[in-house]
Amino acid sequence: MSRGWTNLLTRKDILAKLEKFVVSLPKEKEQLLQEKLSLANIFPASSSPTELEIGCGKGEFIAHKSKVEKNVNFLGIETKQKRIVSIIQKLDLVANDNVKLLRLFLDQDTTKILPSACFQKIYINYPDPWPKTKHHKNRLINEQFIQLISDLLAKKGVLQIITDDQNYALQIAETLASEKKLKKVTAKEQERLLANRQSTYFETLKLEQGFAPNFFLYQKI
Repeated sequence: MSRGWTNLLTRKDILAKLEKFVVSLPKEKEQLLQEKLSLANIFPASSSPTELEIGCGKGEFIAHKSKVEKNVNFLGIETKQKRIVSIIQKLDLVANDNVKLLRLFLDQDTTKILPSACFQKIYINYPDPWPKTKHHKNRLINEQFIQLISDLLAKKGVLQIITDDQNYALQIAETLASEKKLKKVTAKEQERLLANRQSTYFETLKLEQGFAPNFFLYQKI
């Protein structure tokens, strides 16, 4: 393990937090695709509603949310081990005991190992905009992905996406409008859902550069 990841905690602390917060998954994709996760296994002995963050970044969002909403379980997904370690450095073994993390690259296949129709909210904060036109095909948000994510939401569950890239925002708006399983929440409901929201590291950085966020909140019909 790189010592660069342990600048705030000892190796023993890091290992303890990895064991506490990270759900063990097979490394080989063939074995991984045979998995079928359930909330009962991820959060044993808990009947609290569960919310999902896709792409936790440096972990500010999930660390804050899970502290102020103790009656909710939070599952976070990140692809890189270095980011997983960065996230757990912001988590407290007691104060954030309602958090679990998955190191997982989401695609059409791996999404199927997640429990379906059970997440009360799904958050996607500042997905990579891939600003060059030739790279747009790499963007996370497209019609196929939104269909998959919609299937993970419980009935009346809410999908929240934030981006500060205007071109990406146009694509996201068009994609969400075409998904028949989702409807846009009212302005009043959006204001309620965004109250006391914690800004992420990337949001603060972009705001300083003059890039305002675009918020998209849609509810499962």
